[in-house]
Amino acid sequence: MSSTTPEYVPGHGLLTGKRVVITAAAGAGIGQAAAVRCLEEGAALVVLGDTHAGRLEQTQQELGARFGADRVRTAVCDVTVEEQITAFLDLAEDGGPIDVMINNAGLGGSVSILDMTDEQWGSCST
Repeated sequence: MSSTTPEYVPGHGLLTGKRVVITAAAGAGIGQAAAVRCLEEGAALVVLGDTHAGRLEQTQQELGARFGADRVRTAVCDVTVEEQITAFLDLAEDGGPIDVMINNAGLGGSVSILDMTDEQWGSCST
């Protein structure tokens, strides 16, 4: 079994000219990795939303420096607040339609998954 890490695959232009929206995209997680990959694949614009203003600003600066500031927009957005979602999508649609949307935001419930019931979440049986 080989322990060699494969070489990083460069972009193939799969998103050339596309406009991409990603929620929960600030920091070092899946959202930011998706943003990087979309930019590598040629996305014309990637719009990032997150609840953490400081990390969002840092992410915008880093990605803007690497891929071009005109290709990255950001907005503080809590996906549980309808007004923030509306403003976020308005920003994303300014200048053209959204081609790709990645909903990376995850909400931690107030109930343990082990304690969830059919009354709370609906029946999962077939």
